[in-house]
Amino acid sequence: MIRDEMPEARIVVTPSAAGATEVLQTRKVDISFVNLAPGELAQTDLVKRMEAAGVTVVLLGAAPQFLARSYRILETPFVQTAVAKELRAVMRRMRRQGWPEGT
Repeated sequence: MIRDEMPEARIVVTPSAAGATEVLQTRKVDISFVNLAPGELAQTDLVKRMEAAGVTVVLLGAAPQFLARSYRILETPFVQTAVAKELRAVMRRMRRQGWPEGT
């Protein structure tokens, strides 16, 4: 889905919160689609770290304890247009911050 909307995007997939935390230490991340069980996510500081780094956080699936916060949520099953909408929003934000077209 992401490649269809943004073929030039660099995509990193990690199987755990620990792996994602490692990625944050070595790479610039603009948007993160987080697909972790609510219990697992609650035991980490991953979302806080991403927010501190300026990452747009999109939780996949409904996690009621996070609904009160300002996180983006794509309830499953989600469709390609919903993912594309999130990607476009991040691209608009990046361009406002001075990123050139096509990055």
